Amino acid sequence: MKFSILFEIFIVTQIFVTSNSFPINCNFTTVKFNQLGTVYECSTTNILASSSIYVTSITGTHLNKKNNNDVASIRIQGNDTLPFVPRNFSYFFPNVKTMTIYNTQIETLYGDELDEFPQLIHLDFQYSILKTISSRLFEKTPYMVDIWLPNNKIAKVGYDLFTPLNMTILKWISFRNNVCTSSQVSNGAQEDVLSLIDAIRQQCPYDDEFVTTTTTFLTTSTITQNLYCADENLEDFVCDLKNSLTEVQGNLSTKNEIIDSILNILRENVTAINET
Repeated sequence: MKFSILFEIFIVTQIFVTSNSFPINCNFTTVKFNQLGTVYECSTTNILASSSIYVTSITGTHLNKKNNNDVASIRIQGNDTLPFVPRNFSYFFPNVKTMTIYNTQIETLYGDELDEFPQLIHLDFQYSILKTISSRLFEKTPYMVDIWLPNNKIAKVGYDLFTPLNMTILKWISFRNNVCTSSQVSNGAQEDVLSLIDAIRQQCPYDDEFVTTTTTFLTTSTITQNLYCADENLEDFVCDLKNSLTEVQGNLSTKNEIIDSILNILRENVTAINET
């Protein structure tokens, strides 16, 4: 009887854990960057979309005498289905300074994607369908030197995207081959960088204040349930956010159902034990 109880609990728990796991397999290698020299990198391809955005485990074989603390670069490429930037890499790799992301289905950078990488200096995000960038994206990464965002579909850029950055060290910015602009500065002087930023603000306007207000409103379920993306005057961002919240609510409901199932099994079997 006790073995049966433990086995049932194990099976239900495994279903719960597996449904929310997000493993990453790394090909560890060394790569060279102009600003950093040769660095140790975790390169991963063909990531399977998960119900969780948080990385739960890292696999792969380190090069000789290397470990997770040596990883300074993360490269995500070759996946045409990934709809978000995975979070929680810093739990495994605390010293990341460069991130490369290619070939994804990411449409919006909401602003918290880079918060866990305070040492980041290089971002290379290309060949995706990125359309919108929040002003918050670089709030926690003030030491950016390179920002490469070419070959996307960018049409909206938060007005204060570049405000947190140190203009004396920011040298490279590329928005080549996007919808709202095709501007680029390579190893530019400070005045060239500032001029490019002004141009991007004019060519890719985005009302972040509206988004912040809307995000606050969406924290209540009543408004979320009554928000319809069929409204032609509604910002695309709000529609995306509404859909994401609905998906999260669905995932939470599933988790609660699984937890309830575990509790019911425990109650039923405890009762059976007491009766015997």
